[in-house]
Amino acid sequence: MVDPVVPLAEGVLTQLYGLGSPRRARQLLRAAADRHEVAVRMLAQPIVDTWWRPGPDATVPPLPRAPDLPLTGALATDPGIPGRILVRGLELCGSGCGDVQLVNATTGQLVLVALEGLPAEFATYFAEVDTDGTACAHARHLARRVCVADVAASALFTPASRQAMLEAGSRAVHSTPWIGPDGHCMGMISLHGSRPGAHVTPAEGHALDALAAEAAAWAVWRRAIHVHDALEDLRASAATSAQRPRR
Repeated sequence: MVDPVVPLAEGVLTQLYGLGSPRRARQLLRAAADRHEVAVRMLAQPIVDTWWRPGPDATVPPLPRAPDLPLTGALATDPGIPGRILVRGLELCGSGCGDVQLVNATTGQLVLVALEGLPAEFATYFAEVDTDGTACAHARHLARRVCVADVAASALFTPASRQAMLEAGSRAVHSTPWIGPDGHCMGMISLHGSRPGAHVTPAEGHALDALAAEAAAWAVWRRAIHVHDALEDLRASAATSAQRPRR
């Protein structure tokens, strides 16, 4: 179902840039969204807001302030942030195996971006996770941590995903979602145990929650940067398209 703000944005682009038809506006909008890996609706809303203007004086919203990351111990602009978050999570729980995923704003999937202590086969199978069949997918749905003490006996997994977990040596796992201020999941950290019965102590849970909150702030900022860049890209491509002679 198309978000109602999207056709409004197409109309705004068509009128302001003289694109001739909403179809051309739609093409430009979707192309910019795809290039910067953001959802079309994320570009559509600011386009219909009052600040959007055509021409050389056009502006997009200012870049958001980068969040402080005291627990991660790095600048928000560090490209290795997911790996740093994972390392910190492993330290907090004394684990040797884990992974970090980010939500792809376009597809809605959890995409694996950092891995420690697990084989390449695990990375291949869980490269992109949909909405069910795993502990991380369930944690995303519930918007809270999910702990699985025995992967082999858990009903959360499909037969195929359970087999992939067991073959990777994961006998227990807990997944902690990164929940943004709007209540949506932005990412996930999952820590694995080599034996059944692994659990999260209250102190570990508190520390993981703090780390997840910091990670969510970073992920929200990162997505805002992508939207900003996509809007700049779209403004330039719309202006170029408007200058082309029509046949």
